Amino acid sequence: MAYVTEDGQFRGYMIDICEALKRTYRVLNPDREIADGYVKVTAADRRSKLEDGEVDTICGAFSVTEERMHSFDFSFLTFASGASVAARRSGSTVLQAKEGSADNKPPQVAVVSQTTTEALVEQLLGTGVDVLRKATHDEAFDSLVLGEAEYYFGDRVILSAIVGRSDNANEFVVGGNFLTYEPYALPFAKGRNRDLMDAANITIAELYRSRKIHKIYENHFEGQRPSDLLLALYQLYALPE
Repeated sequence: MAYVTEDGQFRGYMIDICEALKRTYRVLNPDREIADGYVKVTAADRRSKLEDGEVDTICGAFSVTEERMHSFDFSFLTFASGASVAARRSGSTVLQAKEGSADNKPPQVAVVSQTTTEALVEQLLGTGVDVLRKATHDEAFDSLVLGEAEYYFGDRVILSAIVGRSDNANEFVVGGNFLTYEPYALPFAKGRNRDLMDAANITIAELYRSRKIHKIYENHFEGQRPSDLLLALYQLYALPE
């Protein structure tokens, strides 16, 4: 969805959408400025930075939930996915207790903290697993690579992208089923930035209507086919001019 390259550049599916948003905003508001660069945030601090006005929206994986709608306004949906699990190919993506373990130690599960997936793991698995909370998806995957975790829960498309770009991708497998429904959108502090949100909705509709969004998807999720759910989203929000 969004990441920083080794040379400090921001890249990703959501970054491309935000670049298009900037162009639209400048056309609609020629007397106002919008920053060229980006501010790096984490799952732990992004909400506070958005509410404090340090950033005006989040160009990354940010799920719309009923709880979040109390604090934020949201653009049209930008993506639809769901949580899944990654594991070593020699194991299984079906969570299993360790057989023959002398201390009955529960499975180690990695997840990014302050995310809807963390809440899912806590709700569904509870004390049946040891949860390793990580700051980023890269850290969570590293814990799987290093053997600290046996399972890594996250958005399925993010899991596939991170596993796919790793040097040892063939050693891991990502589950095929969605465990949750995760609708992504651009968030805005409640009652603020109406002009930016309007520009976002115009941008998203145009990207879907023109089918430019398919090229953006292909650029960042090479070899993956959009899910039927995502294709339906593209069609539903391809609003006429």
